[in-house]
Amino acid sequence: MDGMCHVAVHHNAGWEIYTRRMDLSSERFPEHIKALEETDFDVGTIIVGEMVCLKGNPGNRKEDFKHISRVCRSLPEETRKLVVDREVPEPTYVIFDVLFHNGRDLKDTSYDDRSKLWQSFRPM
Repeated sequence: MDGMCHVAVHHNAGWEIYTRRMDLSSERFPEHIKALEETDFDVGTIIVGEMVCLKGNPGNRKEDFKHISRVCRSLPEETRKLVVDREVPEPTYVIFDVLFHNGRDLKDTSYDDRSKLWQSFRPM
């Protein structure tokens, strides 16, 4: 993937999305927060993935790093305007690992077993 790493964390107050440097980024991704709220993941879940912007026709889409970079480096209210005005596509969150699941540390769990936790999800 050619995007930007983001971490989704389910706190007692709900889901938050952070950059890889743990800067809060949730306001840029309200649609992703809504999608995460509809999952069965409970408080204490930490998901790692990549935010990407896809361009092209379905079946022939490619990542566009310039667009996701623009989304992630803009102020949150500017980010939403870029998406609404269709200057950039709605980012897609591609999950590639679950570090904690419902409060349980998964560091000693094999990647194959961890991947089963999210394989049924489509990219958000």
